[in-house]
Amino acid sequence: MIVFHSVTKIVGKASQKRTVLDNVNWLIPRRAQYVILGHPGSGKTTLLHVMSGIKPPTSGWVERRGVLSPPVDLMRSARGSVVGKQLVRRLATVFHVEPSHLEAFIVEFVGIKEVMSIPLVSLPRQVRQLFSYGLYYGLPCDYYLFDSRIPTGKGVVRERVTEVFERRRRESGMIFATSSARAAREFGGKGVVLHEGQIFLFDSLEDAIALFERLPAEPVDPYRRGVVEEQSEPNEDDDFLI
Repeated sequence: MIVFHSVTKIVGKASQKRTVLDNVNWLIPRRAQYVILGHPGSGKTTLLHVMSGIKPPTSGWVERRGVLSPPVDLMRSARGSVVGKQLVRRLATVFHVEPSHLEAFIVEFVGIKEVMSIPLVSLPRQVRQLFSYGLYYGLPCDYYLFDSRIPTGKGVVRERVTEVFERRRRESGMIFATSSARAAREFGGKGVVLHEGQIFLFDSLEDAIALFERLPAEPVDPYRRGVVEEQSEPNEDDDFLI
């Protein structure tokens, strides 16, 4: 489980300070499926970063009884001549998994045995996509975190990602942060609304969407842009996993 104990998170400096989480208490049970709804600038990305441990809270603490996936691209550290085997060993140490098991999962997922000995920056785009997804889902996490969208790729990439996503969803908890009611409905699960530092929990996703759509968008001062890190939201033409 994940438990927020009176968590407050303040971002920015001096006159740009802003409270994006204000004394939040929240228990997320094992295998929970949540959609976090919040308007752009509400602090969804910051919430996921505090949840996963990428960023510390300003006060309070987060109790994590389980392994959380990082809401970042794990391939970012694959620079220069780094090959697949090296990256797998590095991440296996961090996530306390057997490197050979993770390597076998990725090789099967990608479908190319030699992929482990090739510099990752040299891989064709589709193979690199498959490796990235295989790395993400090959780590046996108790909770998978998704920030703003769940990219799938196209064609054979989409087919393989969909299959492993559904498998992990049956086994693990998943938390998806978005500003899109359409994406929230496609994902399903219970609803959470983040607004002005407070979270509102709903067993019914439709009730959460109803509140979210009634709330005014939070103004983003141009001088404060970037104080709260938010990824761009998908448009109506983006591919979703579900």
